[in-house]
Amino acid sequence: MEAISGREPARISAVFGVVFAAALPQPRLAAVGESVGGVVGFGLGCAAVLWIVAAGVVMPLWLSAVGFPSPPPLPNLGAMGLLTHLVFGLVLVVSYHYPR
Repeated sequence: MEAISGREPARISAVFGVVFAAALPQPRLAAVGESVGGVVGFGLGCAAVLWIVAAGVVMPLWLSAVGFPSPPPLPNLGAMGLLTHLVFGLVLVVSYHYPR
C-alpha cells in the first residue's frame, strides 16, 4: 500500500512538474511561455493528457500488475480525476509563470 500512498504521489507530481517547466523554454514552445493565456492553455492541456494517459490507462494497468486487490477500471476516466488534474495544471501554471 505504501507505493500508492505516502510520499510517492508527491514525487510523481514533482517529476511531472519538472517536465512541464523543462518543456516550456524549448524553442518550439517559447512563444507559448511568453503569454499568460499560452501558459494556462499549455498547463491545462498537459493536465488533460496526463489524466488520460497516466491516470486513465497507466495507473489501472500498473495496479493490476502489482496485484492491487481492487484496481480501478480501465480506462479510469472519472470527472473528479479530470478536475483534480486540471487543478494540478493550474498550480503548475501559477508556480511557473508568476515567479518570473
